[in-house]
Amino acid sequence: MTKTIFGYRIPVFLVLSVLISSLAMAQTDDTVKVVPGDGTLDGSFIVSYTNSWKMIHVSVDGDSSIAGTWTDSVAVFKRDGRTVLERFQVVYKPTGEERVHIHDVVDHKSLEPIEGELRTANGAYNMLRFAGRHVTGEINGPEIDPVAIDTLLDQAAYDFNIYGTLLLGFPFEQGYRAKFPIVEIHQKENYPYLSWVPMTVGDEATTEAGHLGERRTRTVTTNGSDGELKFSLSKEPPYVIKLVRTLPDSSLMIWVME
Repeated sequence: MTKTIFGYRIPVFLVLSVLISSLAMAQTDDTVKVVPGDGTLDGSFIVSYTNSWKMIHVSVDGDSSIAGTWTDSVAVFKRDGRTVLERFQVVYKPTGEERVHIHDVVDHKSLEPIEGELRTANGAYNMLRFAGRHVTGEINGPEIDPVAIDTLLDQAAYDFNIYGTLLLGFPFEQGYRAKFPIVEIHQKENYPYLSWVPMTVGDEATTEAGHLGERRTRTVTTNGSDGELKFSLSKEPPYVIKLVRTLPDSSLMIWVME
């Protein structure tokens, strides 16, 4: 039996085969598109805490060395009648010198960004303020003049400088897959732009948690401009228990709690 399509007579079994294949592809593409304001994220359970990790670099040959320390401090409080989450992250060299300072404020429940600041020891600096799609602020650096930012994005986006804290707001069901928009900056381009980051929720595991002993965690993996980031997250403070980042040369940077 044949069927006429666009003037061509094609065997019915071939038509059915194509339809079944297309349906199977549609069924396997279960990635959810998550955007600010759609109600998916919920960070209302997050409470104030402090945390600290050792950063360990593992070469492709398996050699390891201490790359520094990363500290984390989160406070939840009212500001202008709104409950906000403020996060300070400071990265130190193995010698103890400060290398990077990150400061972010987001809505406590929705985790939508309000403002974010990043500065480094070599003089790089950016400050962004968020009002839905409208992003303002400035960028500065050792090799560029100060640049004022005043941009209307195509889509409201998240600030992924809060890393695992943002991922905590997603559903934690195993196999859950989503992609979400973030604001990124390239110093040489001098403007913020939208980037979509895919994430996948994996298995539960028991993860070493430094002075806390062990914690039951859920693995959440993202693949964005920072490469693959594999977080071990807990719904209890201090939440981000471990992080493994795959670097461009296939070596690893591992964050382990102190």
